[in-house]
Amino acid sequence: MAYSKYELGYDQSRFEIDVSESFHCIICFLVLKEPVMCKNQHYYCSFCIKKHLENSAFCPTCLEPLTVDTLKPAARIVMDYLSELNIRCEFQPRGCLEIVKLKDLERHVERCGFSPVQCSNEGCNALVNLRDKIYHESEKCEFRKSKCHDCSQLKQEVKELRVQMLAEQVQMKSELKKEIQQMTFQILTRNDQVLAQQNRMAADMKEMQEKVKVCVKDEVKKDIKELAVKMLDEKQVKSKIRENQMKDEVKENMKGKSNERYFIK
Repeated sequence: MAYSKYELGYDQSRFEIDVSESFHCIICFLVLKEPVMCKNQHYYCSFCIKKHLENSAFCPTCLEPLTVDTLKPAARIVMDYLSELNIRCEFQPRGCLEIVKLKDLERHVERCGFSPVQCSNEGCNALVNLRDKIYHESEKCEFRKSKCHDCSQLKQEVKELRVQMLAEQVQMKSELKKEIQQMTFQILTRNDQVLAQQNRMAADMKEMQEKVKVCVKDEVKKDIKELAVKMLDEKQVKSKIRENQMKDEVKENMKGKSNERYFIK
């Protein structure tokens, strides 16, 4: 007997964190399951809105015309956020303590040892955990056969169960290895990006230093040139003054000699 899955959204208590009401279905008020949206981006569980549209042709929030065919998948950012949430197995009340990513929940539930199955012994309708099925049917069930008329079948079931468990272990190890490789690649990529950024910053700093050196050098040359011109101008002025002074002295001397000749006569 197959276990009936929840049709509505996920109960908030199953999550490790409080999920924002923005990610709750407006119809069932639970965390969105297989979310879809109308053209105005009002989100609903796929099952909830389809049940609503059986008796209505409008979005229950914006009242715009809406049909199953015009429903759109939820925005990618919503799907990505929900898929990374940690959620408890729906068989927790039966003893499962696993907490998985929402994107991995369906796969976990399919192979969960705490999923309820019905005893196959004729006359027994008991629901037992999948992992306890063989023990219940062969040891505990009051409707079990008193004699082992079908031991070969029981052995085959045990063998198949062991093979299945080993295959699941191999798959889990493979998936874990893949996730570790992806995380390692992401870390290395980020390290390379940081190193590249540091190298760019160092190159920019060196370029700025070179520009500063050139600017300072040009300024020093300019100052030296201006100083040299200024000194040359001052020297020329002083030379001109000295020349004028010498001319004045010569005139004075010539004037004195002329006076001496006059008095001698």
